[in-house]
Amino acid sequence: MNVLVVCDWEGMITNLVQGFTGAAPDTVVQAAAPWLRSPRRYFSLREYLLGDKGMLASVYVLLPHKGPSAAETDNKNFNYQHARRRIIAEQVIGLLKGRWSSLRELRLPYRTSRDYNTIMDWVAACVVLHNICIALRDPIPEPAPVERPVDSLLPVERPAALARAQVQQDMLRFMLLNGLYHR
Repeated sequence: MNVLVVCDWEGMITNLVQGFTGAAPDTVVQAAAPWLRSPRRYFSLREYLLGDKGMLASVYVLLPHKGPSAAETDNKNFNYQHARRRIIAEQVIGLLKGRWSSLRELRLPYRTSRDYNTIMDWVAACVVLHNICIALRDPIPEPAPVERPVDSLLPVERPAALARAQVQQDMLRFMLLNGLYHR
């Protein structure tokens, strides 16, 4: 199964996109996300998702720089700060698999649409329970190892690149002014 999880800084899962086999690329799963198709319903002014290299860039999804541009000093610094803030998303996946080991390798029969719906409900139930544990400040188990996505070969659209450049400058300025920027 390929599932896309969106979380906040506290580790609460705010959105779950599921319904895809493990063979589906991350970009296909993301393209089905309601927040990508109707971003104005999901994002307020100056709200963004920090995405990994395997995601599609948009005005609201900020990706790290790739290729030769990643070696430029400002972009290298942005990528470092981006990774420092995005690590919580990787940890949430590990927490889910750590708390509910059934998610590491879900061994349920998949022959009918009813079986498929049961699997989707199982994953959603684990996400709900995860959020309850976070809200109750339940002790966090050791996270499971996280699989790294393969880099996407899709180019960044021009409006997304311009928006990312502006947000990058704003984010680095904010981090410098608030003592959050570390070289």
